[in-house]
Amino acid sequence: MESYNFLYVNTLVHDYLKYICQEAQLAAAPNRVAEVLRKAGSSAQKEVESTLRPYVDSLEIHSVEEANDIFNQVMENEFADGTINWGRILTIFLFGGILAKKLQGPLAKENLKQMSYFITDYIMGTKGKWISDNGGWSRGASGRFSCPPSRGLRDLGKDPQGSAQSFLRIRGASPRSAEAAAALASPMESPEKGGVAASPADMAALNAAKRALRAELKRRLKELSQAEKLRQSRLLAGKVMAHPRYLASQRIAVFLSMPDEVQTNEIIKDVFQKGKACFIPWYKPQSSHMDMVKLASYEEIASLPLTSWNIHQPADGDVREDALAVADGLDLILMPGLGFDQTGNRLGRGKGYYDTFLQRCQQHPKGKPYTIALAFQEQMCSMVPVSETDMKVDEILFEDSKQELQ
Repeated sequence: MESYNFLYVNTLVHDYLKYICQEAQLAAAPNRVAEVLRKAGSSAQKEVESTLRPYVDSLEIHSVEEANDIFNQVMENEFADGTINWGRILTIFLFGGILAKKLQGPLAKENLKQMSYFITDYIMGTKGKWISDNGGWSRGASGRFSCPPSRGLRDLGKDPQGSAQSFLRIRGASPRSAEAAAALASPMESPEKGGVAASPADMAALNAAKRALRAELKRRLKELSQAEKLRQSRLLAGKVMAHPRYLASQRIAVFLSMPDEVQTNEIIKDVFQKGKACFIPWYKPQSSHMDMVKLASYEEIASLPLTSWNIHQPADGDVREDALAVADGLDLILMPGLGFDQTGNRLGRGKGYYDTFLQRCQQHPKGKPYTIALAFQEQMCSMVPVSETDMKVDEILFEDSKQELQ
């Protein structure tokens, strides 16, 4: 469904921001809806900016994160009464345009891209269902905004002065880093799911969104204390060891943790104590290839050489049982990651090891094993950008997790 396709909506938002900021240099609109938004928005943009002029002139924005924070606060005020209509959808674009103009500078081109991501995320996360239920972009938005601009302005749903007061309240406010950048955790449907072909530009946008989210998640993890990481790791180890899937599995793959990941030492000890077979990742450098190979004992880990990521793994030439080379395969994989959402989308570190391994598992006679990702609470996102090659996990365990994914 197009209204749920990140690439499609991001194209509309990015085009509108470029149009408002660089109108004289801009090429033709990428599609009919974008053209309609340009026409409807340009007139409304001038009126809203005129109304807000005293407040906007005194507003200073120094970063995309700060713009994100201001945008979220203004939109929270704008939609506080729960009413949604096409005029208010247009308001989202208008305020995005105002903030984009305030952030113009040496990094203007990249800033517009980043702004388009968090605005798209807001639309997708809070207004996507309403848009879908009201004709989608092609029918609903085009039909509504093709009317004379004055009519569209009357339907903005709220006096712009109300939002001016929002600007007044947030002037000079410091950005809420975690919440602001978390909005970059955007849903990115695959081309097959969304019905929109993935162009090189689409993939560039997807990769940029992933990079931005990875940077934010790494920042969150860096700020997480060792004591808190240990507390959550112990809690999650208990959840794993009591999990029905874990108890029923005999051949289990477990990642060896990096310092900023959920620690799996206690889980690995329990695997051996219960007489189960334990497999660990064996990453191949300069590739996306990974095998799961058998570990003889928990104590053996300390004797394995360290990789450049400070992870123990077997040395080159070490001969071990490869889980996918035998008929028994794997029953369960415990997986790491940088970020997750509650629909099972996972953001890794960009190497593709687990995605390619899970694709290989699908070709094994036993089929793909059940997958459980282990995450700190701080790694959970509203939505994670994904493509058609990104593999979902079956379940994510974190401090507040309640049940298996649907």
